[in-house]
Parts: sequence; structure tokens; C-alpha cells
Amino acid sequence: MTAEYQQDVRTPAQWAKYRDRAAELMLDERLGSLAGRLFFTKQLTASQFKAATDWALMLDEYDLLILGKRRVTKPAAYERCSPGESSEASTEHIEKFLRRFHAAHAALLAAGKIAEVAVNRVCRDEGVGACFDDFARGLDALATHWGLTGKAKNAKRDK
Repeated sequence: MTAEYQQDVRTPAQWAKYRDRAAELMLDERLGSLAGRLFFTKQLTASQFKAATDWALMLDEYDLLILGKRRVTKPAAYERCSPGESSEASTEHIEKFLRRFHAAHAALLAAGKIAEVAVNRVCRDEGVGACFDDFARGLDALATHWGLTGKAKNAKRDK
């Protein structure tokens, strides 16, 4: 017995309409990120997605303020970052950022080193790998740290 091929009866115009409607619904470019796609397909909760986007922003700010580089959104495999940009941030701003970053990083590390690696990979759009459970556990730790789940250890969220 052979499997029969079922033809898709939708026309190219219908597919174009679906694509355009999906684009209208995705007005926020973060939904195009790997974490956004996982959220869109209901593999991440809203608090996990928010934690992923916040951590991605912190990683970008860390790269710029501390490492003096800005990651390219879709780099070639051999070119991982763009040349450094001059940061005019004050020492006070950098110290305040580092306090927030290290507190969030400690919360992420409490979920385990594999969770940290998995979260960093997804937040930099490098892939999930085989560690989805660790990734979800790391995002849950960040969401809890930032008070996104209502279970925050600290009364106020780092800003």
C-alpha cells in the first residue's frame, strides 16, 4: 500500500494573504527572534519570553559597554560581531548596569551552567540545541528574579 499524495488546494494568492496577515500580527521584531518563534508556537510562556527578551537586551548592553562591540543581527559565520563602537556611558552608569547584570547572571547560574549556556545561545539567536528543559529552567529563574512570575525573591525588579 502506498501513501497517496494530497495536493494542497490553497492558491498562491491565499498563501500570500496568509503571509501578509502573519506579518501584520508580528509588528514587534522580537517575535522574529528564536525566543519569539518559540513563544509564538507556545513552547515558551509569556514570562519566559519576557525574560528572554530582557536578558538579550542585557547581553547586548554588556557587549557594548564592557566588551566594546555590538553583535550583528545576522552575521556571517566567520564574522561574529561588528567593530566596536565608542560608548559614552559614564562610570556610574556602567557600575549600575554591572550590578543589575551580575544579580541577574547569578540568578541564571543558580539554575545551572547548562541552563546559562542554553539561555545565552537562544538569546543570541544561535539555536536551542538539545537542552530545551535547561533553557526553560534558566528563563524561569530569570523571570522569578525579575518578578515576572509573581514569585520574586526581591520585592522590587531591577531597572
